[in-house]
Amino acid sequence: METHWMNGSMWTILILLTSVLFSACSKVTIHAIVGKDVLLPCTCLENKDPFLVWQIGQTIVAQYIHRYNQSNIAPRFQGRTCLFLHEEAGNCSMLLSRVTAADNETFTCHYKNPMYSSSNITLIVSMHGMVVVQPPSPEYGKNRVAYAVGGIILAIVVLVTVVLMVRYRERRLRSRANVPGPQQVEQTEPLELSLV
Repeated sequence: METHWMNGSMWTILILLTSVLFSACSKVTIHAIVGKDVLLPCTCLENKDPFLVWQIGQTIVAQYIHRYNQSNIAPRFQGRTCLFLHEEAGNCSMLLSRVTAADNETFTCHYKNPMYSSSNITLIVSMHGMVVVQPPSPEYGKNRVAYAVGGIILAIVVLVTVVLMVRYRERRLRSRANVPGPQQVEQTEPLELSLV
């Protein structure tokens, strides 16, 4: 009975950890034309303590932390972004005005929902219907490495958790059955048989 419960709880933990890893960061692709405006969608729950930051890698594009604050915005985005969180609760979308070929990037919307979450929006920019091919930014490789390291750490934590749970279960089963473990077995001298 206990073994069934243990196996069920291990699977539940593994499923939850996997879903958190893969659902914490959603991905969307949006197409835009150079010179036009584009809405980058991001939905978040209403929060008393608003936190919203739009980034490309480590570059801040727009942010709303308790109030609209444009102090850390990258120069190329100054005056080109508009956030809606202060107007409509739960709307973390960003309007990007006068799209340029350099905006052909993956934008990340970081928000507190009540835990910190993020959404990736890939903006594909074209000129009058022609797709503009832009080499990936240097931040692209850094993000991939960060996700890979995070995945490896998560896998190690899951593996250690499973090993500890199995060892705990074995120890508990041994104690219930009063079966001596390997360290509890007494070493005895072999019996010598002597023939008289």
